[in-house]
Amino acid sequence: MKRTSIASLIIAATVAVAFAPREARSASGGLPSSCIGCSYTGSDLHGADLTNVSYVGANFSGANLRDARATGAKMVGANFRDADVSGANFSAAKLVGVNFQTATMIDTRFDGASLIGAKFANARARNLHMANANLIGVDFTGADLRQADLHDSKLCTRDDRGRIDCADFSNANVTGADLHGALICGNNDSCVPVDAATLRDRGHSPLNGARL
Repeated sequence: MKRTSIASLIIAATVAVAFAPREARSASGGLPSSCIGCSYTGSDLHGADLTNVSYVGANFSGANLRDARATGAKMVGANFRDADVSGANFSAAKLVGVNFQTATMIDTRFDGASLIGAKFANARARNLHMANANLIGVDFTGADLRQADLHDSKLCTRDDRGRIDCADFSNANVTGADLHGALICGNNDSCVPVDAATLRDRGHSPLNGARL
């Protein structure tokens, strides 16, 4: 996907989240159900309830979010750099341009989530669960993805001129990772299985040890 296309998606998602109606309830621990630019840097949010929250530009860098519940959350440009989200559940969340660089995320769930343009560079992400997720434009460079489950996820895109881009797996450890059924999608959202050779070439990795 072109950088301009990803940027357009981020802008559209930001507007949608910023003007979303507030939830009737608040998340646990005094966290608001909707916020722009809120900061929880280094906070202990172990087990926090972030279900269905709408956040733009929230900062969770260095925070403890182990076992947090964030299913259905909508976040744009949130920063989880160096955070510990091990055991957290982000299933069915819409996370656009979110930063998980150097985060610890053992057994974290993103099943069915949309993570367009997210950054997982150098993340410690063993046993990550991302089945059926939208991972177009995601940066996994240098990440520890051993035993990760990415089956049936959207990993590549093809634009109108036939250009193919895939999630970047450069220098990632994908030993035992499940990439069966990985998809390539067009601009009209039609998706078909991507062949292993294309995924290796456009994902910038031989994907040694992965199950394709």
